[in-house]
Parts: sequence; C-alpha cells; structure tokens
Amino acid sequence: MVIALIFDTLLLIALIAAIWRGGTIERLGAALCILATVLTVVSSPLRIRFQGVRLDLLTIDMATLLAFVALARASRRFWPIWAAGLQMLSIICMTAEALAPDNLAYAYAEQVWSWGIVVLIVVVSLRHDATSKGRGSSRNWSEGPAENERTGSPTGS
Repeated sequence: MVIALIFDTLLLIALIAAIWRGGTIERLGAALCILATVLTVVSSPLRIRFQGVRLDLLTIDMATLLAFVALARASRRFWPIWAAGLQMLSIICMTAEALAPDNLAYAYAEQVWSWGIVVLIVVVSLRHDATSKGRGSSRNWSEGPAENERTGSPTGS
C-alpha cells in the first residue's frame, strides 16, 4: 500500500511538472500514464492483481504502448521512444509471468518499468524549457523537424 501511495505521488509530480514546465507531448504523456494507472486500478483490484496474466491488463498495457509509439511518431522529442521501450519491457515481463505464474519476481518486474516512465516524464518536463531555448525552437509539436534536426548539425549543413 505504501509503494502504491509513493507511485501515485510520483505520478502527481509528473503531471504537475508536465503542466508547469513541459510541452504538449509531456502533458499528453503524463495524461496517458494517469489514464493507464486509473484503468489498471479500476479493472484489477489489488487482491487479484498478481494472479497470472489478465487479458484486461494486457489490453491496457498494449494500448499504452501504442499510444507512446504514436507520441513518438508525432514528436520531435526522443523520450516517447524510451517510454515506448519501457512499456514494451513491461509487456515482455507480463509474458514471462504467463510462463511462470507462481513467480512474483515477474509480476514485480512488470511494474518497475512504469516507475521509469513516470520519472522520465518528470525529468523531460523540467528540462523542456532549457531544451527548447537551446535549440532556438518554439515550433508546434506536430510540425516536422527543422533542417538542423534532420542533419544533426547545429547549423543545418
């Protein structure tokens, strides 16, 4: 129960950081994490959460993965790719849990990646202003990369 309270607090910090300092992608990422967490809690009470692989939880995790992939494709930022990778690790751990349902290590490993995603959102939200100012970029998130972002050169050449 204490660990869940700590995670919920961290999730709230991520939301506040995304609203306060993050851009649109960070806000969408934080909202996605909150939505996935709420859906998980509603669909799976704690007393039955670690009793094998549940189709409803797998569906939530897969939808979250697809949403992070969509964010990565729509964004010029790198972090949604990392979030999608961490979410994929969570799904892999869920698959391993299906192979060894009595081993709680897989169940705990499945949860640890969520912490990484939330911490990632906090960090990138707090660094968003500095990153945008350093690139001289304040374009809309849905626009394509600038010429210098395509070439990797600060001058675009």
